[in-house]
Amino acid sequence: MKNIQSILLKLLIILLLFGCNEKSKNEGGNELSSSDSISSKYFLKLTGHISPYMTYRPRIPITKKEAEDTNHYKVDYDSEGRIIKVMHYSKGLLNNYSYFGIAVVSLEYKNTQLIRRYFDHNNKPASVRRHFYGRGENQGIHKEVFELDADGRRKSLVLYNEKDEQIETEYGTYRFEWETQNDSSFIQRALKKNGEINILMDYFDFYVTHITTDENGYLDLIKNYGKDGKELVLSEKKKAAYTDFDFDEYGNEVSYTFHDEDGNLVDRQDTGYASFGYAQVKYIRKTPSKGVNDGLETVFFDKNNRRVTASDSVARHVRYHNDNGDIIAFEYYSLNEEKIIPPGIGYFRSERHYNKSGDIKETRYYDTDGRLTNNPSDGAAIVKLIYDDSRNILRIEKQDKFENVLKD
Repeated sequence: MKNIQSILLKLLIILLLFGCNEKSKNEGGNELSSSDSISSKYFLKLTGHISPYMTYRPRIPITKKEAEDTNHYKVDYDSEGRIIKVMHYSKGLLNNYSYFGIAVVSLEYKNTQLIRRYFDHNNKPASVRRHFYGRGENQGIHKEVFELDADGRRKSLVLYNEKDEQIETEYGTYRFEWETQNDSSFIQRALKKNGEINILMDYFDFYVTHITTDENGYLDLIKNYGKDGKELVLSEKKKAAYTDFDFDEYGNEVSYTFHDEDGNLVDRQDTGYASFGYAQVKYIRKTPSKGVNDGLETVFFDKNNRRVTASDSVARHVRYHNDNGDIIAFEYYSLNEEKIIPPGIGYFRSERHYNKSGDIKETRYYDTDGRLTNNPSDGAAIVKLIYDDSRNILRIEKQDKFENVLKD
């Protein structure tokens, strides 16, 4: 009997020593110990941010049952409460139309590194799409490797494509470096491959940038300290020293304004990208508490608080959503509330139509009389996306305003 008990005890010790150390990989490729507990939560939105230093922050929590009826994010946490995966869903399926431009981001934590990788709706390696990296549809960035300081804060970042080659952003940034001042403030330097300082992005032509968040952790200020980083100065093109952001209690962006070194409002000048000629941009939401808006209006004001028309002839831009949270239409209006066709856009209204899987199946462009009109960017009035059984785009079909098929 003692021999049997001794054998059983040895077997138990072996199981304790080796069984609990068994590891597996999650869908994003992260190694997880079988003893780690993973919990999941559901959210309607992610909080907007302007630098990769800032984390993906989920907001507006919902129940798993509520998530069945709307676009949402499923967020997985490890046993330490750290986010290890963020997944965007629509119609119960992984969906690429997320805040970061693809379906899944996985996070792997090492001693001095944080590694983020991006995957499409089929969990295949894909590229992130963020405005601080560029404007292109496919920016080529699959992996972000952050170096962390002793307190676990991000101090630098380099980017890699799917071939694991280090690459630049579309703005030419090869490396990001940060200096953390406190929990709500940091300094960013975007560096080119030759080591020269680069701009934050084309819309905000700031070099050494001081960025702060408010008491809720939402973006508050971005300040331009020029190329030498010594003092607050007007930017070279936009002619603003800082931009002030305002978010509501739910994390929805309400407005942003441009200022000089003394805090005075200044009208945005031409930076070579996007419209200009305004000092204030304000967003009007019908249902901010829901996060999924049935309408979002953008209006512009000058430094004297007068409603103005931006340089692209748009005074009011309207975005419509359906009950699932999908964007279904855009419209443009003048200061007199007349329907307009902005010269740089070429249509008054665009409509998106979705299939039962939540993917865009068709986009249509209309003039102010509700007639189909050709989009000047490619001459098409109707753009249809044809998918294979795995929901990958198989081909794109285009038609003109008379619904004649266009050939590539």
